[in-house]
Amino acid sequence: MTSTQSSTLRPLAARYVIGAISLALLTFACLRLGLDFPTTGFVYLFLITLLLVTRLLKTTRERTEVARKAQAALRRSEAYLRDAQTLSRTGSFTWDLSTGEVSWSEEMFRILQCDRSMEPTLDLALQRVHPEDVPLVKQILERASRDGKDFDHEHRLLMPEGIVKHVRVVAHASGAFEFVGAVMDITAAKEAEDRIQLIIDTVPVTIWTTRPDGRCDFISQRWLDYTGLTLQQGLGSGWTQAVHPDDIEQTLLAWRAALQDARPFEAEIRMRGFDGQYRWFLSRAFPLRDRSGHALGWYGNHIDIHDRRQAEERLRRSEAYLQEAQRLGHMGSYVHDISSRLNFVSPELLRIFGLCPGQDKAPGCCSGRGEASQEMLIEVRDRGAFVERIHPEDRTLFDQTHSEATRANAAYELDYRIVLPDGSIRYCHHVAHPVFAGSGQMVEYVGTIMDVTERRQAAEVLQRSKNRFRAMVEKSAEGILLLRPDMSIIYASPSVERVLGYTPEEFNKQAPMERVHLDYRQHALDTWTQLLRDPDHVATTEFVTQHKDGSWRSIESTIRNLLHEPSVQALVANFRDITERKRAQAERQRLEQRLRQAEKMEAVGRLAGGIAHDFNNVLAGVFAYGEMLFEEAPADSPLKRYSQNVLTAASRGRELVEQILAYSRSQRGKREPVDVANVVAEALELIQGSLPAKIGLEASTPELPFVVIGDATQLHQVVMNLCSNAIHAMSGGGTLRVMLENEDVSGERTLSHGTLGPGRYVQLVVEDTGAGMSEATRTRIFEPFFTTKEVGQGTGLGLSLVYAIVTDSGGAIDVKSAPKQGSTFTIYLTRADVALAVAEAAASPLPRGQGERVLLVDDEAPLLAVTAEVLSRLGYEAISFDDSHTALAAFEAAPGRFDVVVTDEVMPGLTGTGLARALREHRPDLPIVLVSGYSGPILTQDALAAGVSELLTKPLQSREIATTLARVLHHAA
Repeated sequence: MTSTQSSTLRPLAARYVIGAISLALLTFACLRLGLDFPTTGFVYLFLITLLLVTRLLKTTRERTEVARKAQAALRRSEAYLRDAQTLSRTGSFTWDLSTGEVSWSEEMFRILQCDRSMEPTLDLALQRVHPEDVPLVKQILERASRDGKDFDHEHRLLMPEGIVKHVRVVAHASGAFEFVGAVMDITAAKEAEDRIQLIIDTVPVTIWTTRPDGRCDFISQRWLDYTGLTLQQGLGSGWTQAVHPDDIEQTLLAWRAALQDARPFEAEIRMRGFDGQYRWFLSRAFPLRDRSGHALGWYGNHIDIHDRRQAEERLRRSEAYLQEAQRLGHMGSYVHDISSRLNFVSPELLRIFGLCPGQDKAPGCCSGRGEASQEMLIEVRDRGAFVERIHPEDRTLFDQTHSEATRANAAYELDYRIVLPDGSIRYCHHVAHPVFAGSGQMVEYVGTIMDVTERRQAAEVLQRSKNRFRAMVEKSAEGILLLRPDMSIIYASPSVERVLGYTPEEFNKQAPMERVHLDYRQHALDTWTQLLRDPDHVATTEFVTQHKDGSWRSIESTIRNLLHEPSVQALVANFRDITERKRAQAERQRLEQRLRQAEKMEAVGRLAGGIAHDFNNVLAGVFAYGEMLFEEAPADSPLKRYSQNVLTAASRGRELVEQILAYSRSQRGKREPVDVANVVAEALELIQGSLPAKIGLEASTPELPFVVIGDATQLHQVVMNLCSNAIHAMSGGGTLRVMLENEDVSGERTLSHGTLGPGRYVQLVVEDTGAGMSEATRTRIFEPFFTTKEVGQGTGLGLSLVYAIVTDSGGAIDVKSAPKQGSTFTIYLTRADVALAVAEAAASPLPRGQGERVLLVDDEAPLLAVTAEVLSRLGYEAISFDDSHTALAAFEAAPGRFDVVVTDEVMPGLTGTGLARALREHRPDLPIVLVSGYSGPILTQDALAAGVSELLTKPLQSREIATTLARVLHHAA
C-alpha cells in the first residue's frame, strides 16, 4: 500500500470508528429507555436517514460551489485564451473530417477578416488564400484528409482590400476523423525577416553562421553572388572551395584552434570570385554561448579588404619611394612639435647627420629601433644631437635664425656646415615652414634639410664647365647661331668664319636665307615656320649655301626652338660643313652596292660549287672505269671506240665542272701566262662564223702577244659571253667592235665595277650599237640569273660568270651604256712581263708501284672500290676504309704497315685534314695525298698545316694518281 492510499483511508477509518461508537451509545440509550427492538430499529433508521440527508445536502452544497468556481475559472481561462490568441495573433480551429464541419476561434475571424455572423467553413477559409498559394493549400488539405497525419505549412492570404498576410497553419490529428489546429499570423515576423534579409544582403559584408562543430549552416547571398557557388555548395565545409590554395591550410588551422578553445576567430584570406580573380577578405567569427559558457554556434562575417590592402601596399610603396627619393636626393625631412618639443625625423636626416645605427649617435636617436630606416618618421625627443653636429662657426647663425623665425611665426631658410664623426664636413641647405592650427596658433614646424655638398661641388664644376664650354664654342669646328624669330642674328660664334669664310661681324650684317641655294630655300623656310609653331622642336636639315669664296657648300644644320626658355629666348642653330662627308657617302653607297652585288654572286657561287663537287664524285668513277675499259678493249674493237668516247665526254664534263667551280670561286682557274690576243682571235673566229648578216664585226687586235696571268679557257669564256650579249642587243642590226690594247694607269682609277690601282694593264673593249641599257638595268647586269632576254633564250649567268672570272683574276670592269646608244664593256687585266709556257711534250709512260701499301679512305663506297682497283692496276696494294675513324684505328694498331695514305677530304665525323693531323702524330714522315671535289686557298692552307704532301682535285685520272704517288714516295724516300 502506498503512502497516498494510506492518507486517503485514514479519514474513512476515523469516520467508521466514530459511527460505530455513536451507534453503540444510541443502542445503550434505547435499552435504558426500555424501547423495544422495532422501535429501536425505527430510531436507527430515522437517525441514519437524517444523517444521510444531512450528508447529501452538504455534498450538494459543496459540489455546487465547486461547479461555480470551475465555471468562473473556465470563463477566466477562455478570456485568457482569447487575449493570448489576440496578442499572439493566433487563431484555433477544429475540422471534423467525417462531417466536414469547421469551427474556429474569434481570432480566426480577425485574421481572415470575416464577419462573426458568418458560419465557419473550409471554403470560406480557402477564399482568403492567395491565388498563387491555393493549389499548394488544397494539396496539403487533401493529403491530410487522406492520410490523417499532422501538417504544418505557411502560405499567404489576400485580404479584400488587397493586403497580403502570411500565416502559419499547424494541425494535429485528434483521432482518425478530426484535426485540431492553430493559425498564426506571421506577417510581422515575415516583414521583419525580410528586413533582416535585406540588411544582410545590402550591408557590404558577408554574414555566415555555423554549428558548434564549425560546419556552416547559413551564408548570405552576397557571398554566393561573389563566388558563383550555390548555397548547397557553400554549406558544411564547402566554403573552402573558394579559399586560395596558399591560404587554405593556415586558415583551417586557425579555425580549428578557435573551435577548440571557443575563442573569437580572425584571419585575412583570399577568396576566388566567380570570374576566377582572388580578393582579400577579413574573416571574423564569434561564438554564441549558453549560460554555462558552452558554444551553441558561431556567427561570422567576411569583409572585403582587397582595396584597403592595395591602398596600404600603395602607401608602403609611396613611403618607400619617398624614402628612396630622399636617399637619392640627399634630403631629410622633419616635424618639430612646438608644444611637446618632440621631433619626428626621417631616416635620411639621421644619415645626413651621422646619427643612424652603427654611427656615432646621440642618446635617443634611433635607439631601440634596429630597423629605423623602415619607418617614415622616427621620434627623437632631443634635437640637441643635431645641433651639436652643426659646425661651431655656423651654430650661432642657426640659433639666431631659428629663434627669430619662431618669435615671428615665420618660415626660415639658411645654409650651414655640419661636422660628421669622422671629421668630414658637409654642406646643408635648411628650409622650414610653420604650420598653424585653426585658431591661428603655430603648432609645428615642417622642414627639409638637404645635403648640398655634391651640389656645391657640382656648381664649382659647372662654372669650370661653363668656362670650358665658352672656349669650346669659340674654338668649335661647327658654327653656332642664336637667332630671333625674324631670322636676325643675336650671336654668331667665331667658328662661323671657319665654316663659311665670314667673320661674325660680316655674317651678322647679312640675311642668312639670301646665301641659301634656290633649290633649298623653300625647304629651309618651311622648316623655319615649323620651328616657330612648335616650342622645343628640334629640326635637322641639310641645304646648300654659298661660301665667301663663291663656292657652294653642303651644310647640315640642327635648330632648336628655345624661345620659351627664359635663359635663352632664341632659336639655337648648330651647322657644319658636310661637303666632304656627302662625297664620301656617295662613294660609300656605290661601294656598298658593289658589295651587295658581290655577296649575291658569292651565294649563288656556293650553290654552284656544291653541285660541281657532287658531280666530280660521279665523274671520278666514269674516268676510272672508262680508262680500265679503254686499256682492256682490243685495239680495233668497238669497245675501244666506245671507251674513248666515254673518256672524251668525261673530260668535257670535267671542263664544265672546272668552269662552274671557277664561277663559284670554289676552284680558282689556272694561273699561267696566257696570250690574250690569241684567246681573242680564237673567240672571234668562232663568233664570225655564226654572226648574223645584219651585224658587222670590227676587230682591232695586235700581232704581238698581250700576256696576262690567268686561265685561257676562262678568258675565252669572257670574250664569248661579252660578244654573245652584244649580238643579242643588236637584233635589228649593227656593228660589233672588239679592241685589244695596252693601258698604263698612273693613279687610282674608279670604274663602274671595280677600282684600278696604278700599273700596266691589258684593255679589252667590246662595243655594240644596240638598244643600250637604262641605269636600273646597268646596276643589275652582273647579278646571277638576271636577264633581259625572253624566257628560254638566256640563263642570266653569262655576265655574272664574266664578273667572277675578271675579279678573280684581279681585274676590273667598266660599263658605259644608255638607252638607244649602245653599250661598251671594258675589261682591265694586269699585264705580265713573263714568257709564255711551252707546250707539254707527249705523255710519258705511267710510273708504276712496287707493291707499296696504300691506306685508302673515302666514304663513297663505289668511288672507294674503283680507286682501289686503279691502284691495284698501277702496282699498289690498296687497303680500303669507308670510315676515317676506322682507318685511324687500323693505322694506330700498325703504323709501319702503310707506305702512303690517299684520303678524301669531305667525310662525316673526321675530315681528311683531321685524319692527316692524327696520322702525322704517329709518323711525321708518312706521305699523305688529300683528294677533294674542289680546291681553294683555304683548303690548300689547311692541308699544308695538317701535313698533307699533295692536294688533288676530283675527278682523278690514272695518270694523276700514278704520277702523284710516285712523286710523294720518291720525296719520302
